[in-house]
Amino acid sequence: MIISRFLLAYEVAVGAVPGLFIGSYGAANNLEALKTTGVTHVLCVSPTLPLNFPDVFTYLQLQVADLSSVRISDYFDDAFGFIDSALSSGGKVLVHCFMGISRSSTVILAYLIARRGFSLADALCKLRRVRPQVQPNSGFYRELVALEAKQNNSAS
Repeated sequence: MIISRFLLAYEVAVGAVPGLFIGSYGAANNLEALKTTGVTHVLCVSPTLPLNFPDVFTYLQLQVADLSSVRISDYFDDAFGFIDSALSSGGKVLVHCFMGISRSSTVILAYLIARRGFSLADALCKLRRVRPQVQPNSGFYRELVALEAKQNNSAS
């Protein structure tokens, strides 16, 4: 009972940038809300969560555990390609993990840094405006710092 009440609090996906949404597994299970927001693609950042509506949405599942020892940056190229492809074809993407706090936020933050030219601080600020509980784990955060430094070096 506690778990189901907790999941309900995270049920609605919130827009991070036009066409890009972040949410929890609860959001990914809410077919009506996904259809209402126009989601066409779902990026699941978890090795264990089921893909619930394969006949309705295009899915990509990244095998990422929420552990600071995991190199989530190994999955960025696949994630960015999936998001870019969906957005360029007029689609909308929900990026989710179980809680919508660490893994999914890391992927969206990395996307904002690498593809939209945001600083990490600005990306965090933008994402936390729509989802205050965003908190990449310590290992993922270090990878975001490294990504930002790499982007800054390649821009100069």
